Amino acid sequence: MAGGEVLLSRHYFWSEASGGTYPVDALIGIAVGCVSQEAREFSCSMGIVQDFAQGAEDLARLTGLRVSAERLRRITEREGEPIAQAQREGTLCPSWSAEDAKVEGTEQTRIYVGADGVKVRTVTQAQKDKRCHEQSRIHTHAFATNEDHMALGQMLGEQAEAIGWAEATQRVSLTDGTPWIRNQILKHLQPIDAMLLNLYHFSEHVWATAHVCLGRGQAAETWAQEQRTAIKEAGPRPVLAAIDGLRKKMRSPGKLDSLRLQRNYIVERWEMVDYRLSLARGWDIGPGPTEATCKNLTLRLKRPGMKWDADHAAAMMSLIALKESGQWADYWQPRKCA
Repeated sequence: MAGGEVLLSRHYFWSEASGGTYPVDALIGIAVGCVSQEAREFSCSMGIVQDFAQGAEDLARLTGLRVSAERLRRITEREGEPIAQAQREGTLCPSWSAEDAKVEGTEQTRIYVGADGVKVRTVTQAQKDKRCHEQSRIHTHAFATNEDHMALGQMLGEQAEAIGWAEATQRVSLTDGTPWIRNQILKHLQPIDAMLLNLYHFSEHVWATAHVCLGRGQAAETWAQEQRTAIKEAGPRPVLAAIDGLRKKMRSPGKLDSLRLQRNYIVERWEMVDYRLSLARGWDIGPGPTEATCKNLTLRLKRPGMKWDADHAAAMMSLIALKESGQWADYWQPRKCA
């Protein structure tokens, strides 16, 4: 129920033809998963606007209904099929009809129809299983600013000191290799054990070069995959050799320039692409946490039709970063007592 769990005792019927059922469940609105209609509505309201962990927390805070993030996910996802079925059967009526679509100042009615295709990132069961074996990331500390790179670097040093960066046994940066980021890390995050270029951005550059030189077919895919494998298993030297070998086959100035830029990109980040040693030490080489946090910080700001001035955008991201960092309750609690 919306106010919490309720223990029910009701009659159960079973037949070989239709199986088992509790007839009264449909009447009291718990035919799907023993969750009442009101509880499902509240759960779905939270589940569609934010991640399920945060949704479960807000659901408990606002309604007193306590479910785990996984239970909230199941409730929300399960509700989609009855909705689709109701739409197919015509039992879910539209909220308006043609007579409501009047052209202003006339008796005419006008309806536009639009259709488009969209892509949604999906995951296979094998990928889900793999996630179970990836490193857990229990702690995240995020912050945002609309000031320049020097101010960001100063904040980086201050926040690192606050979490005890220098006391950590291993201190690793995992970034996209942009020079200004590297410079600020070197200036404000000392000591540091390793600076890594995340594999995703290395791969982006490799794929770009493969497409320029070899087109969009199987040859480009094979070459790019070979370089990703080589740099993880043997380091950057075989990749440079492959670039040099491909350059001997090219004549186009554009292709030669792409290969030159790819080679320089690796040489300039030589110490950042030692993936073989990093993997041997059990370190991450992917961009997952950083990319995910950046998306979460800006998701609210990038909804359709939204535009923000810089100060307000930074303010919104600071609020979201507060939640991402697990500081929300600590921030508000003293103010409740004031």
